[in-house]
Order: sequence, then structure tokens, then C-alpha cells
Amino acid sequence: TDDELVEEGYAKRDLALGALVTFYHLHLERALGNLSLQKRRILIAHPQREEKIPFDLFPGLEECHYQALLHFLQTEKWPFTPFGLFQLIKRSQPFPDPTLIEAFSHSAELQSLITLFKESGMQIALGPLVQMITQGDWEILQNFYSQQRLLPDLTPQRRRTLILEYLKERSPLAARIFIEADADFSSKRLSDEQILLLFDLYPAQTSFLEAFAKQILISPRSDSVWKRASSTLGKALPSSEQPEEILKADDTYTVQEGDSLWKIARKCRTTVDALKESNHLESDRLRPNMILKLTPPRS
Repeated sequence: TDDELVEEGYAKRDLALGALVTFYHLHLERALGNLSLQKRRILIAHPQREEKIPFDLFPGLEECHYQALLHFLQTEKWPFTPFGLFQLIKRSQPFPDPTLIEAFSHSAELQSLITLFKESGMQIALGPLVQMITQGDWEILQNFYSQQRLLPDLTPQRRRTLILEYLKERSPLAARIFIEADADFSSKRLSDEQILLLFDLYPAQTSFLEAFAKQILISPRSDSVWKRASSTLGKALPSSEQPEEILKADDTYTVQEGDSLWKIARKCRTTVDALKESNHLESDRLRPNMILKLTPPRS
């Protein structure tokens, strides 16, 4: 809030705002609503290297705008852009804050991905889906979103092409989706190299992996793939510590237009308090397409 001028008409608070946007990915557009922002990009010296880095400034902001920004920062738990949220989730794996996942789920980028999976006939739980995304680079999701805006493609083939991009990034969740939710396609259509990668990345010895290995052994694959499938079947299946299901189970509920916590609690035989506790809800406000975890009420 310091309006002392520093250089070329910019005050200390202007530079502080630029730092929040440039380095911490503050979602300025969300904070200020539909305000048409002026933006100037300058280059500043890197503190540790000789190169210069881009730095954004926003001239023309008035006192009321800075007060709105302060209110936004004080009331929003996650006041960041989709990229900023992505980076936070990536750094906090394997146990990100559920409210951080919830905040990211409202981004247009992630919503486009959720729509692809839903419309192409594969319902994947939100947690594993976000985990797969953060096992790759932001550019994969950003490019996918840009392509979908220009020419929407909600076919199974588009979904598989996208998951293959994450498989190339060595995502264990991508391997799980191919083996647990799309095994028939994977065993018949993926290359030998991709099949070996699935075996490398799949994170645990499960009945899904056993069934997939058996499918591979009756297919006309190369010796190296047969040997890998055979060695997989030779390993004992553990009796416990199976990985969490990735397919969306009946213990979740997707919020529809007009839903309320009371209505959902009655429909799903639970209580409003149980819904609030299991989903870390601080108010009764719900948004369409929110995915709520369902837990039985405490006795």
C-alpha cells in the first residue's frame, strides 16, 4: 500500500504488485473483476545470473483497486492463477491440500480435461487426474486447452493421445489409467516400447497388472515384451497396501445446478456436517461440477 514514488511514475506498491504477479502468479484478473488492465513488461537483472528476466507492471491502478487487491489477498486462501495453483500442487505432492485441489478444479484448463474424460466415456476421480497432470509439464495441459478452444475433440482417441503425452513424461498415473481403465486398447494398440514403459511405471503389483500381463502373453508381441510380462506374473501379489482406485467410485458426488448440501445429504444418506468435514468446506456454498467426497455420518 506504500504509494511513495520510486521511478518513472511507479510507486513502491506498483513494484510489489509486479513481484506478486511475476514471481508468485497472483491472479490479478480475478482480483479486480472485469477491469481492463494496462500492462507493461520490462526486463530486470536476475539476482544470481547475468541474464535478464521479464517483469510485469500495471500502470493506471487507483487507490480503490489496491484496496480491492488487499481484500482479495486477505479473503482468498488460494489467490493464484491456474499455473500458480499447478505449481503449488506439483511441489506439495504426494499429499496436496484438498482445498488446493478444489481451487484448481475450477480452472478452465482442468475443466476442459474433466470434460474430455467424461464425454469420451471414462470417469476418473479428480485426485488421480490432477496427480497425472502434475507428473508432467504445464505446457501439456495449456496446449491441450488451447487446442480444445479452437477445435473441441472429445473422442476416446483424443483422450488416449493426451494420456500418451503424460506417459512420455513417465507418469505412473498415466500407466495406471492405461492398465486399469483401458487395458484392451493398451494391449492391442500400444507399441512394444510403450508396453515396456507401462510395466516400468506401474507402481504396484495388483490384480490389474496380473490380468494385463496375461493379455500380453497371448498376443503376438516381441520376446522382450513376453519376458517382461512373464516376469511380472512370477511376482507374488501382496495381500494389502493396494493403490487407491483411480476410477470414480460411488463414494463421490458431482454437484449439479440447484444442489444444496441438505439436498445432497438426503439423497446420499449422509449429513451436512459429514459432507462439510470430509470436503473441508467452510461454508454452504457449492459450485456446479464440484466433486464431493461422501462419507457416512459419525455415530
